[in-house]
Amino acid sequence: MIMSPSFSENHPKTDGIIEFLQSLLLKAATVHHIGHPQNHPIVVINSLKNILGDVRKNPSRILMKFGKDYFMGKSLRKNDENRLNKIKSKGVTTSVFIMDLEDSILQRKLKQAEEEAAKLFILADSPQAILESVVNISLHDFTRYGIFSYHLLRAFAFRHFTK
Repeated sequence: MIMSPSFSENHPKTDGIIEFLQSLLLKAATVHHIGHPQNHPIVVINSLKNILGDVRKNPSRILMKFGKDYFMGKSLRKNDENRLNKIKSKGVTTSVFIMDLEDSILQRKLKQAEEEAAKLFILADSPQAILESVVNISLHDFTRYGIFSYHLLRAFAFRHFTK
């Protein structure tokens, strides 16, 4: 992973730490994760962000290296841009319904859910509507998805709070 220019291993600036953590969270969102949601990279990196956020002026080099090295060997989603372009080329109507995304997810029609999410992403002013919809669905099984939902929302909030 390439660190931002304002980040220095020896003397990180607060802005450099923020950029570094933002880049880790973005990368965490692109990991193709199979496994329990509690172990999703977003949960891991958001937890790391919480710890490093407490010591911004003197962050742990070991934890920063862990964050940098965490993604080695993890497979990343690579076809998202192609999927969006494919949906755009088909033409997207001016109205898309979040309920269609929710129904697809609840019925475990994953390909259809990805397509509905792509349509929403293309038409939405903000990806927050999709995020909120996914979190609402995940809370149907709070025991399994509660921790993931919390970290997903916090990671999203950090990204927008720092911009």
